[in-house]
Amino acid sequence: MKITKISKAIPRAIYYLSPKTALKSFFQVMTTRFTFKQVSQFEESFAAFVGSKKAIATSHARVALYLVLKTLELDSEAEVLMSGVNLPDMVNMIRLNGLVPRVFDYEERSFNFSLVDLKEKMTTKTKVLFITILAGIDSNIEEVIQLGEEHRLIIIIDQTQSMGLKVGNTLLASKCDFSIYSLCDLKDIHAHRGGVVAFNDPIYELKLRSTLEFISSDPQRKYFLKFIFEDFVSSVLLRRNFFHFFISPFLFLLHCFGKAHVLEDLTKGKGIKFGRINFGRGFWGGDGDLVRTSIPSTLLYRFTALQARLGIKQLLKVHHIQNERILRAELMVTLIKENNSVIDGTKMKTHLFWKFPLWVNEPKKIQRLLQLRGIDCAPTNLPSICSIEAFNSILIDKTPQTEKLISNILFIPVHYYLTLNEIGLIANIINEVLDEK
Repeated sequence: MKITKISKAIPRAIYYLSPKTALKSFFQVMTTRFTFKQVSQFEESFAAFVGSKKAIATSHARVALYLVLKTLELDSEAEVLMSGVNLPDMVNMIRLNGLVPRVFDYEERSFNFSLVDLKEKMTTKTKVLFITILAGIDSNIEEVIQLGEEHRLIIIIDQTQSMGLKVGNTLLASKCDFSIYSLCDLKDIHAHRGGVVAFNDPIYELKLRSTLEFISSDPQRKYFLKFIFEDFVSSVLLRRNFFHFFISPFLFLLHCFGKAHVLEDLTKGKGIKFGRINFGRGFWGGDGDLVRTSIPSTLLYRFTALQARLGIKQLLKVHHIQNERILRAELMVTLIKENNSVIDGTKMKTHLFWKFPLWVNEPKKIQRLLQLRGIDCAPTNLPSICSIEAFNSILIDKTPQTEKLISNILFIPVHYYLTLNEIGLIANIINEVLDEK
């Protein structure tokens, strides 16, 4: 039987920042002082893009959450009810404000949130609902917001993976109290590092800005250069030609020797261990799956003019990129077998498809078979919060459907630069592999 294969291997992810841009930033940081002009211009442009009245640039999305919770001045031991898949350090940002993190589950085999579990875990102490939208996939977020409003909760949405997502014809960020965003690797708006908090009530602006100014300092050059270097390396590795000739063969060997987890650990920020030496920990994310007693000073820096210029430039391109990606993802939905899809077809016109999810029962095996055919795919880098060992004594909730979602989802490349014929070929290969297994 002839095996269908992609002629030029496709990487699992895409960097919306070129090696040339990273090099230019590197030399600029090396030779000039940090300045902070154009930040307000970026904030205004970003607020308009996501549909909020105001936006404030921060160092990281996690710092944006910390800042919001600090500004709200909630009573000690108030509860923040958060969705089950999340950046680990968000738990710390809640705790460091003297608040209690609680976690609610997803529906079975779905990106929809479990309203039943959410209602069961609401108490008189619940004051904040913190929801993370995964992979740009529209869900039952409107019902979740409505439930939160009925209970007079402050609603914060992490839209890092869903910048510009609409609910019906309305931008999601306009329907919540706060939305937060990360501007680091692989995001639609990529500014080396950075975050944004967007909001709709101007009454919060003065307190947010004064608190941010109090906790922030100028960036440390060494810290900033580390992430620019990471961006340069990643943008080279994920260039399709480089990936095809050098990285794809390496992945083939990893899969042959049963070492595919090495790459997953590296991209989750866990690094690669050589005896007692850990190489690359903290690169490509990570470093938040521990209990913190304070926020590291390296995370608390001012958003710079360099980042603002990158953000402004990318805001001009983001609609085109998203529209092309959506076109390819919608085609993929029609071509892959229905029982392997977790996409709600009734909301097809509102999904952003930051990534394209595929439900499979043997993800490691399917990942290997697809990689051998030139399609690099991967599970999510975000964990189930309740499965993190470091938080066992902190989190009391169980989220079984979240565990299944994390364990059974692979994300398939539907990059905006792929031709429609290539999307058709990817879908055919997926169907062949799933039939064979």
